[in-house]
Amino acid sequence: MTEYHGDALAARAWEIAKSEDRAREGMTVAEIIAALSRRGDAARGDDPASVLRSALNRSQHLWAHPTRGLWVWNEEPSDPTLGLSGAELADAAHAIARRLDPGQAGLHYEKLAEELRTSGIAIRGPQEGATLRKALDRSGRFVASPDHDGTWLWR
Repeated sequence: MTEYHGDALAARAWEIAKSEDRAREGMTVAEIIAALSRRGDAARGDDPASVLRSALNRSQHLWAHPTRGLWVWNEEPSDPTLGLSGAELADAAHAIARRLDPGQAGLHYEKLAEELRTSGIAIRGPQEGATLRKALDRSGRFVASPDHDGTWLWR
């Protein structure tokens, strides 16, 4: 049995999911672990489900997490070396936030990421959410909402 972790685990799971979930309806962590096992592969660690969840979450260029408990492989993985980060990303997010949230009620960073992608703006790195949150935090143009986890207010 071959054991994987981290990026290699997410990539191996992505390869397997393409044949296991051709309709891209989504797979649970348990289903992905079972699919890995059928091919003689496993997540390395004491808690394979936790190791796999972490690997999938850190590989957002390969995987989407559209709803609680389901993971969907990306048809066209993004190149994590391309896209915006830092001040350029914060500037693009700020323009979108002003348009979508004129009353400054706050926007969740995942909504901002979705709107950036819809606008044709790629986020650099395999962890798009982390890259965006860091850009928002360091920009001085956003403040994290004290009331809602993951929600940001533009200034």
